Amino acid sequence: DVLINNAGVFESVDALSVPAYEKFKSTFDINVYAPINIALALLPSLRLAGKGAKIIGISSILGSVGASPPWPGQYTYKASKAALNAAYAALSNDLQAEGIAVAVIHPGWVRTEMGGPDAQIEVDESVNGIRSVIAGKVIVGSNPLYAWDGSALAW
Repeated sequence: DVLINNAGVFESVDALSVPAYEKFKSTFDINVYAPINIALALLPSLRLAGKGAKIIGISSILGSVGASPPWPGQYTYKASKAALNAAYAALSNDLQAEGIAVAVIHPGWVRTEMGGPDAQIEVDESVNGIRSVIAGKVIVGSNPLYAWDGSALAW
């Protein structure tokens, strides 16, 4: 009764550099198009689960216009995560009457291949936090943008 869309790609783009169209397109295909379409494709199964089903997109604080740190460049990644946030907010509104909750969660800066060795938190800490957020904070009609630690993030 819970769908978590966790796939994502981060292709570095320097500040004040124009990203190649193909890099921009492939980032949006993976970070936006795929999670929306997976959610919609699995919606019939989630409807069978009834009220209380949840759709979660793993996003990033870099997709928040109001909370993103001043990290230079990375236009494709930031724009793709902002688009995912907006799409899932719309999906949340569309599914509210059916009792299906939709949210996006920033996992933190995690020590993974993408996050690198200087990241702030370990995978276990992020995963445990995300599980707690899904279980306790993600409800129908709630603020659909959270951090792994349960704090609500600005859009």
